[in-house]
Amino acid sequence: MQTVLVIDDDEAVRKTLLLGVEKHRFRVLEAATDWDGMVSVRDGEIDLILCDFNLGRATGKGVLEALQKKAEARGIPFIIMTGQPQNENTGAPVLKKPFTLPELLRTVRSALKAGRSLPSGEGSTRRPVLREENPRKPRKAADNASLPLASQALSQCSA
Repeated sequence: MQTVLVIDDDEAVRKTLLLGVEKHRFRVLEAATDWDGMVSVRDGEIDLILCDFNLGRATGKGVLEALQKKAEARGIPFIIMTGQPQNENTGAPVLKKPFTLPELLRTVRSALKAGRSLPSGEGSTRRPVLREENPRKPRKAADNASLPLASQALSQCSA
């Protein structure tokens, strides 16, 4: 099972993405901040990163640039989600908001298949990450009532 890291400061967006992507046989990790996302990359094997462009005090482009300097992040496909056209020149594939679950899944699968990865100065060979004991807290199932768009998005792609 491939692991997708979702970095977004909006909890409703993270939960909606989690519900949609997990339903299609991906493992999803969540990060609410740029820092949490960087720690997740350091601590575990991540197959793809989905990152919001606007993270409050940071940007998806900033996360991308920081990860480009990390050996453990080389080779991880990185997709930026944005609704602002001026944010599309990021150096990474961009998923334009609003998007549907089928569009998200196509983009994720395409990036994984193509191996679009973080650019690095010395090629993009991915090195194994040594894992430390890092027990993750079990995630609670999201309350669908608190995610009005989740049920709508999931109903569009029930296959």
